[in-house]
Amino acid sequence: MTRRLTPTEAAWVAGLLEGEGCFTLYWSERKDKSLYPRFGAQCNMTDKDVIEHLHELCGGTVQGPKIKYTQHGVRGKDQWLWTLGRRAGLSDFLPQILPYMASRRSAKIALMLTTMSEYPPRDGRAWEHGVSGYKYHGCKCAVCTKAHTDHYRTYRQANRDRINKRNREHMRLKRQQQQEASK
Repeated sequence: MTRRLTPTEAAWVAGLLEGEGCFTLYWSERKDKSLYPRFGAQCNMTDKDVIEHLHELCGGTVQGPKIKYTQHGVRGKDQWLWTLGRRAGLSDFLPQILPYMASRRSAKIALMLTTMSEYPPRDGRAWEHGVSGYKYHGCKCAVCTKAHTDHYRTYRQANRDRINKRNREHMRLKRQQQQEASK
């Protein structure tokens, strides 16, 4: 989930993505041959500090450095890639920068938002924070993280005997292998 940007931050992000960004909407095919939409926002550049600041503001992922070579084999500057590809993150992020974008990219963002509302998530689960956000959608907000931790704690308590038995068996086999190896 993307945090709420101030108007100044939203304008800065919009300006950066207007010049260096890319917004994608493409269609993938399921096993049953039906199509579903995939979404993304990217920014690729050689300024690592700018990409890191974008990541701090908007979340997503950063990849790099990626080394580029010219067609003549000369090494170029290292490149860094910021990506925001989760539907939940994009549905929070895109409306915040939309007022600051120029007409061509505004139209693309509006199309992405409309498509998100018309098509449910690929796995068919409509999700909300704290219910399925962490496990199925990778949301790391405080609500989803706490719900995931609580769920895991409950699972561990309910399965403690089975887990302890499995761990004892694992340790027994490990000791047996060490004894055989030392012979």
